[in-house]
Amino acid sequence: MHGCTAWTGKSYASFVDPTCPLLADTDELGFSRNVVVLEIQGADISLSLIDLPGIINSTEKKEDQYLINMIKYIVKHYIKASQTIIVLAVHALSDIQNQVVYQMAREADPHQQRTLGVITKADVIPPGSHSMWIRMMQGDLFPLNLGYYMVVNPNQVDLDQGTSHEGLSNLTAALSKQLVDRTMAELPHMRTKASSDTVLIA
Repeated sequence: MHGCTAWTGKSYASFVDPTCPLLADTDELGFSRNVVVLEIQGADISLSLIDLPGIINSTEKKEDQYLINMIKYIVKHYIKASQTIIVLAVHALSDIQNQVVYQMAREADPHQQRTLGVITKADVIPPGSHSMWIRMMQGDLFPLNLGYYMVVNPNQVDLDQGTSHEGLSNLTAALSKQLVDRTMAELPHMRTKASSDTVLIA
């Protein structure tokens, strides 16, 4: 393990040591365990949207190799919760079974009940590979209970012409439905907990 981090066997006790000599000549951290979180809270619901870092398999500098396992640990930590919806982003440039994020999602959600697939770079699928992605979209290959959605990022010309991400509206609708369905499913538990809390307070 890198000298600027501490691994306890269960969690990283410290991702960044401020005394680390690698940080002596810079005011910026190459990476930290912080993630972007949007929290929505109300009387009956608490929702968190978490943007996790992308998995990496190599680093430019040898001293940064500890980041590979650190990022995997962060991702595993957040996707293991049974109430979490995993938005699995895979690119169409290589077979899905060769992408680490797919394997991690399968480990966290072995029955594929709470994983929703997002296929990116669909506009640059290598010749001869279209059939695999079509079969996935149809649910015949590497099926996910929540299905797959293709998203194409606009290029600069598209942006200049006001074109947004293709397929994003379908993805947004699917995620909204999942959030509503899961919120409704949790309501009985919330009511039971509220009643229990009321009894305890009384």
